[in-house]
Amino acid sequence: MDANALLNQAASLRASGHHAEAVEVLRRAVAAAPARAEVHHALCNALRDVGDLDGAVTSGNRAAELAPLVPFAWGALGVALLEHGDLDEAEKCFRKALTLDPNYVLAHFNLGETLLLKGDWREGWARFEARWMIPGGPRPRTFAKLLWDGKDLNGGTILLHAEAGFGDTIMGARFIPMIARRGGRVIVEVQPELVRLISTASSEAVVVAKGTALPEFDVHAPLLSLPWLLGTTVDNVPAHVPYLHSDAAQVSAWGERMASDKNLRVGLAWAGSPTNPNDWRRSISMNDLQPLAALQGITFYSLQKWRAESASTTTNLKLVDWTSDLRDFADTAALVQNLDLVIAVDSSPAHLAGALARNVWMLTPHAPDPRWLLTRQDTVWYPTMRLFRQSKPRQWSDVIQRVADELTPAGMRPRHDRND
Repeated sequence: MDANALLNQAASLRASGHHAEAVEVLRRAVAAAPARAEVHHALCNALRDVGDLDGAVTSGNRAAELAPLVPFAWGALGVALLEHGDLDEAEKCFRKALTLDPNYVLAHFNLGETLLLKGDWREGWARFEARWMIPGGPRPRTFAKLLWDGKDLNGGTILLHAEAGFGDTIMGARFIPMIARRGGRVIVEVQPELVRLISTASSEAVVVAKGTALPEFDVHAPLLSLPWLLGTTVDNVPAHVPYLHSDAAQVSAWGERMASDKNLRVGLAWAGSPTNPNDWRRSISMNDLQPLAALQGITFYSLQKWRAESASTTTNLKLVDWTSDLRDFADTAALVQNLDLVIAVDSSPAHLAGALARNVWMLTPHAPDPRWLLTRQDTVWYPTMRLFRQSKPRQWSDVIQRVADELTPAGMRPRHDRND
């Protein structure tokens, strides 16, 4: 089989999720045509899929050597270096790609992510705006009104609208009071499941559900554009918590329901929404939580609303699962207020616990979302959050073992036994 046929076969395998098979096919393509940059480029991307970042960097370097004037070769190498953690070299690759093609949108976006990870948020957030132009990426909302320019509202009305997942909306809600102080009226459009919770961010904002009729407004802004519009840096993130709040009666009701549980109460969320294109990096199998099953004096509570079928595995981890009683995030927030700790992958329960100022340990992928920076064990976004980072792609065992080693009732006395 010639290299072109092998490239096509590998593309089909990658598209169907057969990543290891795609790598083997592409190795045959490299053997058939070792001087063709395309096969090394494709192998670079496929090796990233299986977590072989050393191999991906090697293949990406070879593609760039063979095609030094092709911007996509530098772009692929840049992504491999970015995921490997070589941020300075990744930045050089993306800038090289942009000198070859200033309109290379994905290079603009990936350079933005690299700069955000490095802590250069002024240029990073500006380049993050390229997300709207990525082929196959998110599409901007089409309104007759102009995008807000970050200036005072002077009595006008602004629409802030959610654009991505639940966690992004929860994180972005911290900016609502800042916008409300800009001298205008604030309308916030969010997912229906978040309306009650986000309504607690500011008494001056009107929160409406996405899909319902919108009130009149003068300008608009996506929530994820606010860090750019407001000039957010590592040093000035509005991180006062809690900035979201629970209904006292609901908190009390959950407290009564848990009254007999004198153990350390720990919430667990091991998977995010499968619609997220990077979900394979962050979500884990419930079987990976097996080391937690041997711990004594702890009651685990499921916060897993998505892919709850993952619970039917061979693990003997015992979970209290009341998620069928959680109608929206306000319900979940009241439950979380009665927990001593939340352990979650990079998903909405982690953001929720952080926004409520609850103790939260987030299990963080080797190639993290750029907002978490690269090496910190804490985060500027949530003062009560700790990050437990992967040391290698796709390997969660050491992360969970570190969590198990630190998760002891002696180390974290149950909150309901304290006078606070």
